Amino acid sequence: MKKDIILVGASGRMGQEIEKIINSETEFRILYRVSSSFDNDAENRKSIQDIDLGGREPMVIDFSTAGIFGSVVNWCRENKVPLVSGTTGLSNEDFVNLENAGKTIPILWSSNMSVGINVLRKLISQLAVIKDFDFQVEDFHHNKKIDAPSGTAITLQNDLINVLDKDLPQVVSVRAGGIFGIHKINAVSNEEHIILEHRAMNRSVFANGAVFAAKWLKDKPAGCYSMMDALQ
Repeated sequence: MKKDIILVGASGRMGQEIEKIINSETEFRILYRVSSSFDNDAENRKSIQDIDLGGREPMVIDFSTAGIFGSVVNWCRENKVPLVSGTTGLSNEDFVNLENAGKTIPILWSSNMSVGINVLRKLISQLAVIKDFDFQVEDFHHNKKIDAPSGTAITLQNDLINVLDKDLPQVVSVRAGGIFGIHKINAVSNEEHIILEHRAMNRSVFANGAVFAAKWLKDKPAGCYSMMDALQ
């Protein structure tokens, strides 16, 4: 039997891409699509609070906005529903809420669901040997992306700070055209310029990652997980 999925942020670009993949899946099916632009009907809900599970045991995949993220986490915790989320632009309070919810339900949050970006994160540990270089993180996205720097750029920046044990300049963010996502780590000395770069060629790389994450998470115990955990 297919596992039910509640897709939050279903009307957005990522939500639509995830729905396409789930509709071609043998393991999952959409139970409800949630978006503030929807009216409540058999398949859609304006808010996750409008959902009555009626004994069903779904998972939530959330690509919504920081403004409703807290309510999504709280609903999942109250209803004992596992959560996969790629929502970015979160506050410290959101992360505290996420950590508390992880005590009772399995949660996988990642600023970037692509396999490649998480491979890049693993490479960052190798940069400790050139910690005296100058470093600069850059992110490039489409002109409709709300948050800048991106959640992924912040993650890369934090990874670098932990590895290098030093402060770094602020992330440089560019919002232009229809760029799906480019992230660069520049390491520069007087003699060399090393670039670690990841380019997303389309949104399906993130959507496939989200569905992969849901498959990995569905039988896990309560806890806070990341894509790095899923790729071990």
